Amino acid sequence: MKHDRSLDEDQRRGLALEGAIRRYLNRAHLEDPAEGCPSAALLPEIARQPLSTRQDYEKALRSYVSSLAALLPDADSAASRRRATAIFGLMVGTLQFARAVPDTVQAEQILEGGVEAALQLARAPSSY
Repeated sequence: MKHDRSLDEDQRRGLALEGAIRRYLNRAHLEDPAEGCPSAALLPEIARQPLSTRQDYEKALRSYVSSLAALLPDADSAASRRRATAIFGLMVGTLQFARAVPDTVQAEQILEGGVEAALQLARAPSSY
């Protein structure tokens, strides 16, 4: 049945999305900003760079957001791309907060809270 396949695909996408979020919001990424995402480490500096640098960043951002959007229901819609952008923003901010606190237990709680919030955003009914 088509409906069953759609449900299975949605479940696989949900698992894949959680995996993508957890690959970003994890202790290894927390502890290695030099090898991690430039967004979490350098966004204010990227914003101050010449146009060509910002265009290169925007191209990479679009690519990552498209990958996240592909894991959401209605993957090809503009709403999914907007939601994926919001999820990525939440992930970046969560990682920045977690890196700012010296208590590793609190940092890991911040990461897990970010995972939960990103998944809720992914599952929320679209208002677009």
